[in-house]
Amino acid sequence: RSKRTEVDEVDVSNQQRRAQTEDSTTEGSGDQPSASASELGASTHPSEMNAEGVHAWIDLHRPSLSETLADAGVDDIETATTIAADAHAAGKDIGEALVGAGVIAEGPWVAALATRFDLPVAQVDAKAADPEAIARVPEELARRHSVLSFKVEQGRVYLATSNPVYAFALADLTESCGAIGLMVAARPSIERSLDRTYN
Repeated sequence: RSKRTEVDEVDVSNQQRRAQTEDSTTEGSGDQPSASASELGASTHPSEMNAEGVHAWIDLHRPSLSETLADAGVDDIETATTIAADAHAAGKDIGEALVGAGVIAEGPWVAALATRFDLPVAQVDAKAADPEAIARVPEELARRHSVLSFKVEQGRVYLATSNPVYAFALADLTESCGAIGLMVAARPSIERSLDRTYN
């Protein structure tokens, strides 16, 4: 098992606590919208989940941020992880901070994010989101968590996110949508698409 950076540990511990809090407040609500059993396709990846699958997804072992950045060709890993830790502590998007600091370009960052979490890239700048998917997530919720409901397949809402292990968001989104799947995109691209969609 590889050693994780401090920012990785902080992310996971905070997310687990938030998920536990959300689970305790939403347990037994029974009113979340979801497709019927005949409509909902079987999950083929851990990122395709409902509320009960959030913890399992977050707890998966995956490459650390420092390993991911090294594989993406970043030379100064110490500086990069410091920037990431500072961004996390300030409640900012890690990828946006790294790109803004010139550590990595946006395209390679999204590719690295997709590789780290084994997720597809959502081409949110090139393709409009499916109206059916948009209707499944309230604008306030989408903007609060900077996620774009991109498409619906077999009753599952696929969401573009720049932070696939943000437990607080996953708890809210599974409560709203029932079954979800995850994709990745850069946060600025997601926010541009949200503006186009809702404005």
